[in-house]
Amino acid sequence: MRDFRDAKGMAHTLRAALDARGFKITISQSLELIAEAFGVADWNTLAAAIRQEAPTGPTAPPARSRRPPGGRHRLRFLPCLA
Repeated sequence: MRDFRDAKGMAHTLRAALDARGFKITISQSLELIAEAFGVADWNTLAAAIRQEAPTGPTAPPARSRRPPGGRHRLRFLPCLA
């Protein structure tokens, strides 16, 4: 399950999904839409929350790949785009 810490990847996935359906938006617009989906005022607010939640130091888990096996993300929070 993806959460708000995956917001940047979600924004890229959203942009690609919309592009595939003929809707052209900028990455900035997709970041703002993801922030809105999480109920925050804007991308900067969501990014600050992500930074606060991010583990730091040697206990941080290894970075995950942005893409799941198969190279495609599924949009589970916007069923109209699935």
